[in-house]
Amino acid sequence: MSKQGCKLTVGHALKEAVHRFQIAGIQKPEVDARWLMAHLLGCSVTEIFFLQQEPLSEEMLKTWEEMVEQRCLRRPLAYIVGSWDFMGLRLKVDERVMIPRQETEELVEHFIAKLCSKRFEQLSIADVGTGSGAIAIALAVYFTNALIFAIDISDEALQLAKENAKAHGVDKRITFVCGSLLEALEGIVQRGSLSAVIANLPYVAEHEVAMLPPEVLNYEPKSSWYGGIDGLCYIRELLNQAHDWLCAGGLLALEVGHNHADHVLKLLEALGRYKQAEVLKDSAGIKRFVFAQRR
Repeated sequence: MSKQGCKLTVGHALKEAVHRFQIAGIQKPEVDARWLMAHLLGCSVTEIFFLQQEPLSEEMLKTWEEMVEQRCLRRPLAYIVGSWDFMGLRLKVDERVMIPRQETEELVEHFIAKLCSKRFEQLSIADVGTGSGAIAIALAVYFTNALIFAIDISDEALQLAKENAKAHGVDKRITFVCGSLLEALEGIVQRGSLSAVIANLPYVAEHEVAMLPPEVLNYEPKSSWYGGIDGLCYIRELLNQAHDWLCAGGLLALEVGHNHADHVLKLLEALGRYKQAEVLKDSAGIKRFVFAQRR
């Protein structure tokens, strides 16, 4: 990137960054450039349109160059700025956790709607594979009297989730548990007592790994996206466990891979332990969410 000291304007810096992002193969170069500039200037993306002629100081230019270089190396935008929005909540994210996705927001929205239509004497929810804590924190903010358990196999991820929970004032209402799936709750929660289990578990299959974008393959932790040979390793195990931990009529909610929903329905049917199983599509029209109730 050519430098003109303090004379380089916001508009020129954006134009050069977009060009470099295009060469790097970034899918939405203009969008990413504006997000980075907004972070640099401490303003909204919309405000950037009114700051095109503003000059960048030498210190700002140095920081800008570092951020643009990282993005050209395909480091995820969220890791560069250090945070990401999830359901209106700003969460800290880094290489310890997967970046929250829009589809997962949709999962939580459907989940909340379904729980609001049911009545439980004491609402208790397990978020399995909590990562950054996005789901658990959003639910704690919405359901102020719920008991929420955030489970992850990675202690590093849980440390970040705790930071995020504290930042949003819900850390005292979430129990963080390190371990694998629902078995991590042994000795903490009575089996058959959970109102609901929600999970966005790793679901990338072996044959899909080579097709992943560099942002995922090279930066996001493999443990957060790799789901084994067929992508259903953890989901299959959770289906087996959830029945024992849910109360009668308890809700199971899953986000699954783009071609997994029908297979998961068959797994649920074969188990014979669930009822009212259904699939919902995400905003892109993909069968993305599976819901069921314990018999």
